[in-house]
Amino acid sequence: MGGFFFFPAHATVAAYSRSRPGGGIGIHARFRTWCSQERGGSSPLLGTTIANNTSNNLESILIGISGGSGAGKSTLCTALQDKYPDQIGLVQLDDYFKPSAEAPTHEGYSNKEHPDALYFDKFNEDLEKLSQGNSVVINTKNERLNPEFKVTKKRIPVEVRAKPIMLVEGFLVLFDERVRKLFHTSIWLDVDHETRWERRVHFKNSEYEKKVLIPMHKKFAEPTKQFAAHVIDVSRLTREQVLAEAENIIGLKK
Repeated sequence: MGGFFFFPAHATVAAYSRSRPGGGIGIHARFRTWCSQERGGSSPLLGTTIANNTSNNLESILIGISGGSGAGKSTLCTALQDKYPDQIGLVQLDDYFKPSAEAPTHEGYSNKEHPDALYFDKFNEDLEKLSQGNSVVINTKNERLNPEFKVTKKRIPVEVRAKPIMLVEGFLVLFDERVRKLFHTSIWLDVDHETRWERRVHFKNSEYEKKVLIPMHKKFAEPTKQFAAHVIDVSRLTREQVLAEAENIIGLKK
């Protein structure tokens, strides 16, 4: 549910972070472990590209990326993947939605904003495997992996291999305690509802917004912000500035 967005080029930096136990600690050292065991090289901070984990089952670092619908989660994750293709992989909570017939209803709508609309057991199981360096098969609608989804509306199975860093993106990735415990650190992208709704690129139904999206966000998504190790106020940041903040938090920059 992370919508694609653009920020004004003239915006000023207004990000802040809240450190929590475990946030950002040890990432550099574990990067070096990946490099030395996979290729006998040095840290990616020194310019070495890390190979995909395909055989040694080295542990991956899981990082949660959360925020409301339209906060820019998917955009941030895609930018990080594009910049660090060998180091970073991605798992999206959107790929774990139940069929509409199995989802709860609210005010006459299939309630996709409710935790019960998601296969959290499967989500947790897959993340555990990835954290241990194992690959998983995910039925995805990701447009890069499943470019025909907009036409077919059918998810396709895709093997996702563990990489040194696995980003875990979604509006409720901080909801389940089991999942939270797997994260090395986590980031919440913070922005007001009006801005997020303006950026939203799918299913912009004003009645759904008022009856389902807003109340469910307040009830389930917003309270999980307290569990984020870092909060970035993205309301006045450019896309490049958000990327830079995330890179610093994750430890991708010196």
